[in-house]
Amino acid sequence: MFFATFMAACLGNLLFHFIRDIRFVVELGWWKALTGEASHAFYTLLLAVGVGVSQMQTQGRARADHGRSARALGMIWVILFFCLLHVFDAPLDRVHTIWQRADFLAYLLGVDTWI
Repeated sequence: MFFATFMAACLGNLLFHFIRDIRFVVELGWWKALTGEASHAFYTLLLAVGVGVSQMQTQGRARADHGRSARALGMIWVILFFCLLHVFDAPLDRVHTIWQRADFLAYLLGVDTWI
């Protein structure tokens, strides 16, 4: 189950966006088009792992009702994970590198930058 989720969420997502935006290969060349996809590749990798782990957790647990507070906490965790991860999702942006995006995320979190 994890492998199927990973292939769809990571490689399928990445391949779809690269083919959809194939014009970047013509405009930038192969190397710049591929390196420009690094940030989106990182996003899809973490997204696929997050979705896969989430699916494994729900399969491993009994379907017992844990109350509204536990359910709300789970929703908040998913929302925060996606918001932090979304900094790296920009398949149409080939200007900012993955390191610039990581620096921006550190800035948003109040961490001193390393770049």
